[in-house]
Amino acid sequence: MTDKRWIIKSMDIHGFKPFADPKHIEFSRRMNMVVGAHKTGKTAFLQAIRWASLDRKAEKKSQNLIFRGSETLPASNLVEVSLTLADDSNTEIALKRITRKNPDNTVSDELFINGISASVDEVKNLIQNKSFCLIDGCSKEDFDSLTGDKRKQYIISTMEESIIQQAEKFISITKDECGISTIPVVISRWNDERNGNIA
Repeated sequence: MTDKRWIIKSMDIHGFKPFADPKHIEFSRRMNMVVGAHKTGKTAFLQAIRWASLDRKAEKKSQNLIFRGSETLPASNLVEVSLTLADDSNTEIALKRITRKNPDNTVSDELFINGISASVDEVKNLIQNKSFCLIDGCSKEDFDSLTGDKRKQYIISTMEESIIQQAEKFISITKDECGISTIPVVISRWNDERNGNIA
């Protein structure tokens, strides 16, 4: 499996930080942008993908990721993120990570590949290599070594000018019409084309 190149086809998220209710997100093979007002879950959206894929920089105490409740919604006792990955031949793999808060206030962590319980090593062997990456043209290990503005600069440097212009136009329209500050979260998609593979 490690010689295949995976794209993130869809994601299901439940109980992860602000996402109290289950949500299903489908990704296109071109540009996908996550926009919204301040503190509406844009960063959490990306963090959920990184957490489910065992990204070492996304690792935190899992109980801190569970939805803590709000004025209108009760707290959750689990966090669950599922990623559907597809390779160039459209073979799909379902990767799921679940953390449950137990009655004694401890937590239990579970991993699944295609619905079958999996170990940390099995998941890492599947995705943590140069065939699965959030940014096209940069290995997962190399991208992890970048922080803050360096990540932003790398993302922009890999984008075609036409795509940057589309993003800027969309952000400008959204800001003008909705009166909110918007930020795109860029996640690369793997396929044979180098440019324009942004989710």
